[in-house]
Amino acid sequence: MLAGLAVLFGLCCGLACCGYKVSSALRADKEPRTLCIPVLENNTTEGGLGTLMANDMIRWLARDRRLVLSQSTGADFVLKARIVSLHESNSSRRSEGASTGKRLRLTLSVTLLDKSGKAIWTDGGFADSEDYIVMADDFQATQENRKQALSALSARLAEKARDRIEAYLDNF
Repeated sequence: MLAGLAVLFGLCCGLACCGYKVSSALRADKEPRTLCIPVLENNTTEGGLGTLMANDMIRWLARDRRLVLSQSTGADFVLKARIVSLHESNSSRRSEGASTGKRLRLTLSVTLLDKSGKAIWTDGGFADSEDYIVMADDFQATQENRKQALSALSARLAEKARDRIEAYLDNF
């Protein structure tokens, strides 16, 4: 019984001292900051990729009620992002050499600008990959698999961008 109380007391003390803090730029008691996310610059030949990435970033950043998305360039922050590259390579092959799987690798460069247009944070290291199945005798199915892989990749990179932006703004 006494040991159980000691464990409970230890847990309570541990939780009370966990080090959690509310960030200065994103504190709930402060006025929400506004953020504008224009369509991403697309340096690839993949049509619609800039819009897909912008929509995914908007979807992820809209989940945080401490940031208010704005269509105006007069926002507190503007998120400028550029799709640097989209590479496609074989990820698996059959014994006779035909590809059974492909890998998409997407690389982004992201810059956060303040109201005056000054870059306050830049990260060119956003990259991730996603595999998809190649259907040897069904081009439509392969294209659908590729589209789904690209969508998953875009959503994952948008989530990573949101995490890094929020981490930066915590110290802003």
